[in-house]
Amino acid sequence: PNGQSYVSQVYRRAAPPRMNVFVAAVPIKSGKGEMLGILVVQVRSDTFFEWTKGVKVGAGGLVYVVDRRGILAYHPMFPPQGDLVDYSGLPVVQRVLQGNKGVEIAFNPSDSGERVVAFEPIAKHGWGVVLEQPVATVFAARDQQLERVLIAFGVILIFMVCTAYLVSGIVIQHRQVAESLLLNIELEQRMEERSQAETALRESNALLDAMFELAPDAILLVNADGRIARANGVAVRMFGYGSGEIAGKPVDDLIPRRYRENHVRHRLGYAVQPRPRAMGSGMELHAVRNDGGEFPVDVTLGPLRTDGSLTVICIVRDITERRRAEDAIQLLNAELERRVSERTAQLEVANKGLEAFSYSVSHDLRGPLRSMDGFSLALLEDYGGKLGDEGKDFLQRIRAASQRMGRLIDDLLGLSQVTRAELNLTQVDLSALAREIAASFRSEPPGRNVQWQIEDGLTILADQALMRIAMQNLLDNAWKFTGKTPQATIRVGLQERDGKQVVFVADNGVGFDMAYADRLFGAFQRLHHAGDFPGTGIGLATAQRVIQRHHGSIWAEAREGQGATFFFTMGDTVHDSRRQDDTAGRG
Repeated sequence: PNGQSYVSQVYRRAAPPRMNVFVAAVPIKSGKGEMLGILVVQVRSDTFFEWTKGVKVGAGGLVYVVDRRGILAYHPMFPPQGDLVDYSGLPVVQRVLQGNKGVEIAFNPSDSGERVVAFEPIAKHGWGVVLEQPVATVFAARDQQLERVLIAFGVILIFMVCTAYLVSGIVIQHRQVAESLLLNIELEQRMEERSQAETALRESNALLDAMFELAPDAILLVNADGRIARANGVAVRMFGYGSGEIAGKPVDDLIPRRYRENHVRHRLGYAVQPRPRAMGSGMELHAVRNDGGEFPVDVTLGPLRTDGSLTVICIVRDITERRRAEDAIQLLNAELERRVSERTAQLEVANKGLEAFSYSVSHDLRGPLRSMDGFSLALLEDYGGKLGDEGKDFLQRIRAASQRMGRLIDDLLGLSQVTRAELNLTQVDLSALAREIAASFRSEPPGRNVQWQIEDGLTILADQALMRIAMQNLLDNAWKFTGKTPQATIRVGLQERDGKQVVFVADNGVGFDMAYADRLFGAFQRLHHAGDFPGTGIGLATAQRVIQRHHGSIWAEAREGQGATFFFTMGDTVHDSRRQDDTAGRG
């Protein structure tokens, strides 16, 4: 708004080609000082600060530039297009960014030595320039100069004694000359002011030219007649013209022939209502090179009025690589969709095979098992007196094995159904569900002294039937492994871990060695002997499958002889209704 030049901080371009750049905005004024427009250009930081290499700083000295955040814009010791380096922590950088300037001696951590540091802020833009030189180099020159000064001082002292007699006569003449000197000084000041204004104008024009040429995109200046008044080097190379050939050509020559008629109409319409905007918004734009080759582009337009005449700034970006990347992504997406379709079809075939297998297990295997158990029982009842004790024992073993196989088949079918069942999510009262399952255990033969501690108000968004299966298996596991504990306790409740609500089922049974925890949820995996604690090894695998179907996780913590605790989460679906009631009461 104040018509001054503006320079941004250094940043790394997101679009290709990736490089360290900064944005400079330069006002464009008429000869009368009127604001005509603003040119905004990205500038490569390493190329722009090449001038610092010409600064003579002596052996071991260097010059570097920082932006307003303390990020290095240029440093001779770092790669010109490497990662951005933060120097804001250095005291000298902090002082220069606060607008201070000066010279001091500072410790340099990179070479473990002291250096003379001179710093100067760049007026108006918040940047800073720092010059460093080793102390030894600086003071070596000082010592030589001091010796020369002492010699010169002796000569000057003798000369002053000789000339003291002449000074009195000269003073009178100086008074006469003083007035003329004052007039000369005023004239020189005015000339200096004019020279500074001319220098500032040249610097502004030089900065404008540098930004114009160093911009990573093609820039064209098109006059009111639709001809190219000026083009930067990127534009010359992009469109395949020689140096000086593109200036004066109609801009329509850069448009493919099939689009030129429409382009002329749009160009004339833009001259009526000029404003900064993207060209052909929502359309695919193409340009044509000098050899006739076409390529896709993005074009941004901006009006600039000079002496009452309209000049249009066109910024052109070649997006060939971006289009290739987009085409490659589309091909990858199509291939991914094809593979997903194939995988879905394979899963459907596998599910149908699994259903057929489940049907076969249910009908073809259960029948023979029931026959083995039934006929064994008939032999015991009808011919038990003739078999003897060993024969009866054999038949009892046959019956136990067939019954165990039946339970294993039931568990496998249950695991299969958990995997294939469709989820029907509802609000499940875990507290009521746990109490219902606990009541079924109390109805088993007496002799167990188990204390149940089930928290109230535990609700979860889940499939009711599947959660019953999971809780049944977890509580059955706790009931089984507290069977040898005189004062058994089984607890169901809620904890908060890492900001998440976690449901737990805990017991004070035999526990297990955590070294084998990775085998806990595997099918047919058992951490205790079947003779001590009977089972098929499917229950915890089924519980894990249910939790995973709900995008949750389950794990256990235990110590041998001190019980085990199983934890599970269900994403963000676990709720403690007690907290909700408490919040409502406070409101």
